[in-house]
Amino acid sequence: MGKISRGLSLMSASWEILKEDKKIIFLPLISIVISLVIIVTFFAPLYFFTSLTFSPYMFRGFRLYVYLFALYVPLFFTGTFFNTAVVACANARIKGEHMSIGEGLSIASENWYKILLWALLAGTVGIVLQLVRDKLSILGHFVSSLAGIAWTYATFFIVPVLIFEEKDVLESVKESGALFVDTWGETLTGSIGFGIIFFILGVVGLIPIFLLVLFGVLGWILALILAFLYIILLSAFASALNSIFVTALYHYARHGELYGPFTYDMIPSPVGAISYEKPREGYKTSFDSYYSDSSWRR
Repeated sequence: MGKISRGLSLMSASWEILKEDKKIIFLPLISIVISLVIIVTFFAPLYFFTSLTFSPYMFRGFRLYVYLFALYVPLFFTGTFFNTAVVACANARIKGEHMSIGEGLSIASENWYKILLWALLAGTVGIVLQLVRDKLSILGHFVSSLAGIAWTYATFFIVPVLIFEEKDVLESVKESGALFVDTWGETLTGSIGFGIIFFILGVVGLIPIFLLVLFGVLGWILALILAFLYIILLSAFASALNSIFVTALYHYARHGELYGPFTYDMIPSPVGAISYEKPREGYKTSFDSYYSDSSWRR
């Protein structure tokens, strides 16, 4: 099974979960809206109440990194907060239980201090990578890009580890990295597959808008608004489906279990493994008990 076909299978399984609890999609939508408000709130005062001239060179030196950190932290906090609520709701749903959006947000609220510390850590890492990129020229771009990719995958499971396990932020980062090492094949294939599919959906969705403008049916302003709304909606779906996938893969990595519509034929066998007809010791699937009798659908 190739990356795209496997990605489609994983997306289909995640979609089955999302269809059973459609309200989950509102969480990433709210997150995106709040993030846009944060960005506008951040730049508007700089434009209206300072003498700064907006240009690619408006921030220089130490001030650049101060402003970036001040922007990164609230954005990371907002994204992680609502992602935590999505993971909590998805975790209940794939186990055949029900959790309201309010209950998911309550779990996120209970872990606000962990989320804040994580946002501070992630913001600091982001600034360090930006500093390396700026100071070391071409080599800096290469090093920071590799480090950024490594950091992204090392923290792939950070949200479920933060909320499901009694660990502090640094321990959670370490544990997330260990889980990624155990499931690197599954994680890479799933995330790359999702990325390819949503890139294709993004391009396919924007082409009709461009053609309508080209043939004079739509004006540029209306076209930009439609494109903007489409990207926001697609981003919300991508975020929700990816969070469901991460939650399912977390249980696979931690407990060796696959719930709901997720099955072993969707999970790639790492290099050197024989086959998933002979899964790793202790691993089992809960597909039959949860999906065949539809007990997880409530």
